[in-house]
Formats: sequence, C-alpha cells, structure tokens
Amino acid sequence: MAPAPKTAQRATPRAKTSVNPGDHTALRKQQLERENAAAIAERAAELTMLTQAEASQVRDEILDYTNIDTPLPEYKPAVDDTSPVIECVIKYEIDRMAFGMKINRPAEYDEDGFTTRPAELGGIRFLSFEEGRRYKLPRALYDHLDTRGYILH
Repeated sequence: MAPAPKTAQRATPRAKTSVNPGDHTALRKQQLERENAAAIAERAAELTMLTQAEASQVRDEILDYTNIDTPLPEYKPAVDDTSPVIECVIKYEIDRMAFGMKINRPAEYDEDGFTTRPAELGGIRFLSFEEGRRYKLPRALYDHLDTRGYILH
C-alpha cells in the first residue's frame, strides 16, 4: 500500500510585534498611532452612536398600510415613440460602454457600390451609467440598452 501524500502546511502570517530600529517609517507610524489613539477611539465611539441613532430611527418609523385597498394610479407609458430624446432610469451599472463612433467624413461609393474612399472615423465614444440614475438618451442608445434589459420600466 502506498503512503498517503504529504500535504504542505501553509504558514499563517503573524503580526509583527517589534519594529526594526532602522525602519524610520514604521517607528513614525507607531508614534503617530500612540499619539492619535484617543482621537481614533473618540471617532469610533461617535460613529457607533450615529449608527445606533439611525437604527433606532428606522425602528421607530411607522409604515402606513391603512389604505391598502386603494387602487394604484393608472399607468401611463413614459416613452413617446416620436421623441428623439428619451428620459429613463438605468437598472444596472455600466462602466465605459462603447457606443457609436464619431464619423468625421462618411465613405464614398461608386455606382457599383464599391468603396472609392473609406470613411474617416474619429474617436470611439465611451459612456458610463450608474444604477438607479435618471438619464436623457438619444432614441438609438435607448433602444440599444432596452433590448439588452438595462432600462427600468
């Protein structure tokens, strides 16, 4: 029978208790920590009190569900099919999305449809969107995001 394979034990990192006397940065850090210990403790206590105050405010808030049988207001679609600019809310964060490209000069074609002079393109446009934020978008961009499920309805 073959012996069981040895497993490597991973050394756990230990906190450094002493500082090398030549390490001026670490010595200065320790000195500042000692000098500011009272201010740090005071700020931590202040933040704890703020958190507790917010929690008690939420606990004490009364939600009114007495008009639960009242019908909701009638829904009106927010999108006008003829408008070139649409205001909408984005569901998810999008970071640096490339959409469209600036065309400095369009391509030129001959009578057979072959390119005689290619288009002169500018830089690519990058757009970033934040979740839950309201934006005004051109119709093409709105349609593009809507087909991918990024528009809140």
